[in-house]
Amino acid sequence: MSHGLKSTLQAVVAACLVCLWPNMAFGQRVVLVRPSDSSVTLSEAFNRLRGELALHGFDVAVLEAREAPSPRTLASTADQGGAVASVSFVEAHGTAAVDIWISDRVTGKTSFRTITTQGAGDAATLLALRAAELLRASLREYGPENEVPPDVSGASPERSDEVVTAWAAVPPSPTYWWLGASGTIVVSLPEVALAAGPELAVGWQHRRWGVQALLSGPTLGARYEATAAQARLRSLTALFAGSFDVVATQPASLAVVPVFGAAYLSVAGEGDPPFVGRDDTAWVGAFGGGVQATLRIGAQLHLIASSRALALVPAPIVEVGDEEARVGRPLVCTSLGARVTF
Repeated sequence: MSHGLKSTLQAVVAACLVCLWPNMAFGQRVVLVRPSDSSVTLSEAFNRLRGELALHGFDVAVLEAREAPSPRTLASTADQGGAVASVSFVEAHGTAAVDIWISDRVTGKTSFRTITTQGAGDAATLLALRAAELLRASLREYGPENEVPPDVSGASPERSDEVVTAWAAVPPSPTYWWLGASGTIVVSLPEVALAAGPELAVGWQHRRWGVQALLSGPTLGARYEATAAQARLRSLTALFAGSFDVVATQPASLAVVPVFGAAYLSVAGEGDPPFVGRDDTAWVGAFGGGVQATLRIGAQLHLIASSRALALVPAPIVEVGDEEARVGRPLVCTSLGARVTF
């Protein structure tokens, strides 16, 4: 069969297949072209790549072709379906190498990479990851707001909608500093005394590991009452914390946070005779831990929620009339706010 006739037949087959798959949202579609004689490894790689793309909001169609498509046929397949891109894996028979072909119709270019799968623990996963990396890097070149270079033919930046641009965006640096501000509610146990106040924090993060310093308070509202007497408690807590992300996905993470530091307590007492109110202050140690969740809602903005339990050492005791109230065994703090990375 001549090369020209072969290419024509491939284009016809691809066009027919495109017409058969259901209509999907324009601008989010990716076509995976799988030759009918693909190996088990390649079929599994297609399935894994389809799952990865679907997870990020793409509509994915896997089309069966009689043979591996040429780069021109691959581009035609994507264009006729209004797709963002089309992808094909081509196995070099007799070797352990696989060619990954990607026709990116946002930028109008075709990318190629050869992956050696011999000895790979999970060749299908390796191929799917490499294909996703290649597609992401290709789409990153320019989007709907960029002007198409005059020498580029076949580019369609208008297909780069929000799903495409978000997925192809440059990932945030794994190392960064951040500043945070939150509102915090503090409950002192075993006697329930409720207080609230602001919380400021500064931190440094490297991949899953981080350190931070927090200043919580002054917290107001905690009261202890007894017959003919009452006391109001204020607290200001300075803490240092480490963190480790036990869950680290985009855009959310969940970290365990051990903390230590000191708390400054101020008590203002009032009493009816025979009791006399007096003021007192004390510094105590604070030790404990908790969890912290973050959700990225912008390039540099995160929502942050945390909860921790602290033990105050030595245990403070507030005398209220002829009664005693223990403070901070434990001190439970819950906060919600935001942080900015830089």
